[in-house]
Amino acid sequence: SIKSAKNLSVTSSSLQLAEGEIILDADGISVLKHIGISAWPGRLTLSSHALYFETFRIGGYDKPVKYDLSTDLKQVVKPE
Repeated sequence: SIKSAKNLSVTSSSLQLAEGEIILDADGISVLKHIGISAWPGRLTLSSHALYFETFRIGGYDKPVKYDLSTDLKQVVKPE
């Protein structure tokens, strides 16, 4: 729950939070985002409003991609 949110600091200065949005969890380990046959390493940050994915590049991270949790993204999960 939001009441039990961790007091976290995000090292990325590119992560712009909305007013009242708080960080719930930041994944320090590398995760993979699969697009077609490609897999992109990066990191996840969960906030009270969205899930952010930042692709790792040499020298840092790309601008975060925001997945708004308050809207229907019409995501399709295909069985393997």
